Amino acid sequence: MNFIYSIINIYKDLNQYKLKSIQKSSNFLLQNLNILWNNKIIYGYSLKNDFVIIYFKYKNNGISIIKKINLVSKPGKRIFKGYKELPNERKTLFILNTSHGIFDHRSVIKKKIGGEVLIKISL
Repeated sequence: MNFIYSIINIYKDLNQYKLKSIQKSSNFLLQNLNILWNNKIIYGYSLKNDFVIIYFKYKNNGISIIKKINLVSKPGKRIFKGYKELPNERKTLFILNTSHGIFDHRSVIKKKIGGEVLIKISL
């Protein structure tokens, strides 16, 4: 969950910084970054010492392609969805924790599995 809070804090600074460092926490972090990279939300990331540098994508006018990031599941209220309950939208990306690992909602729908909805990213 620390990754999710870090991404939300980074998002608050998106219009001021083109890249941002967060502390490397685990394989969970790298799985989430790979999802963002595979969905073309970030240009990439690099590992330097104990930090991860994230290269965010921007439109030609300098505005971030990410409009909003919401934390869906919280420690006191976990939200689970089956693959039939997830919208198949292009302007939204959901990141889920499943029994098979961390996936975006498009992969979960293809695999016909469900899981805990961690993050909603509006593009």
